[in-house]
Amino acid sequence: MEQKGVYKINYISVNNIKSQFCFSSNKGIKTFNTEDFSEQHSIDELGNISYCVLIRELNIVIFTGFEGNELYTNKKIIVYDLNAKKELSSTSFLDEVKGLKIINKFLLVTIKSTIKIFSLENFRNLQSVKDVVLPENEIYDVWESPQKEDNLDMIFHIVYSFDKEISVNTFVGNDWKFEKKKDIKNKYGKIQGLFYIQKLDIVFAVDEKAKYIYGLDPNEGKEVMCVYRGSVPGEVTSMSLINQHYLLLNNINRTIYIINLKPSGISLGGLIGKYGYGIDSSIFLTIKYDEIMTKEDGTFFQKDFSQKGSILWCNNEDNEFYLISYNGYAFRIKINFLKGKYNIASKKKFAEYKIMMENEEENVIQKSSKTFEFKSIFDKSEKKKNDDKFVNL
Repeated sequence: MEQKGVYKINYISVNNIKSQFCFSSNKGIKTFNTEDFSEQHSIDELGNISYCVLIRELNIVIFTGFEGNELYTNKKIIVYDLNAKKELSSTSFLDEVKGLKIINKFLLVTIKSTIKIFSLENFRNLQSVKDVVLPENEIYDVWESPQKEDNLDMIFHIVYSFDKEISVNTFVGNDWKFEKKKDIKNKYGKIQGLFYIQKLDIVFAVDEKAKYIYGLDPNEGKEVMCVYRGSVPGEVTSMSLINQHYLLLNNINRTIYIINLKPSGISLGGLIGKYGYGIDSSIFLTIKYDEIMTKEDGTFFQKDFSQKGSILWCNNEDNEFYLISYNGYAFRIKINFLKGKYNIASKKKFAEYKIMMENEEENVIQKSSKTFEFKSIFDKSEKKKNDDKFVNL
């Protein structure tokens, strides 16, 4: 019998200019405007979709299916026209697709520990550009440097951690020609996440338990700051910059942190240039999910939320940020930096479970109502009942 509702949120992503976001689910794909969270497209006949990314504002997405999806497998990517509701092209692989990302006019597909780069110049025939091997690692970030007037070539960077190093690889031009590699000594052990903040030109490396967050200069190859988040283990799922010198991050332990990177009366840029290290930081404000949600909000998607958290970003240097959560809710939140307070400018449910046929409903609820706790992201086995659970800070 046909399933009538979204009961699993697999993946959420935002387009490059942060004007739209999409999510993939057991039913297919939905897209939304980020300004008012209004729904733009709903494609429900695709089946279970694992990853989905938007190509700018062209109403075109690229997605890959889940294992068991008879129409779209997890070893194939599909370029899909949302307006016409039709497939434009597809590309198959020998192994499972484990990630999709778009930067400028290129698609990055993660297969095992390899990033396969494709040109998006022709949607009906994706052209392979380059393969970048990540040695036994799937944690990476990628960004494009702003073009300078004296150099019209595009410059891209990929950062990843491996063994005792954090490596920044630089590529130039449409063919992603390798230019150089800068290695930064990894003194932090296992890295759970790497996040590049363009306005600071800093890569933030989060340690295994998110106790410390280290700011690294990708150009000089050195550590320039250390941010203390807290002693209770956590997992950072998303990071951004707000109001020029406040680090904004989401912790999977149901807490949003706003961390002041600048000591009173001193410019952040001046500190980086003068001292090179040791920037003072302090937690300016924490926003707990229990404060912005009721107990009933997103209960059905608790498993997705406990495993994946939320993504957040700030479009500019003002006092507002956007939060898209895996429990099916979207928020626009404004910060009063003078008073150290916040208010919810808008809140909207973008995914909900609908009543299905009785025999299907009971089966799906049983599978989706169970929540999971993990000792860390590197220990994916379920915790025993007598293990300590993560607690909010």
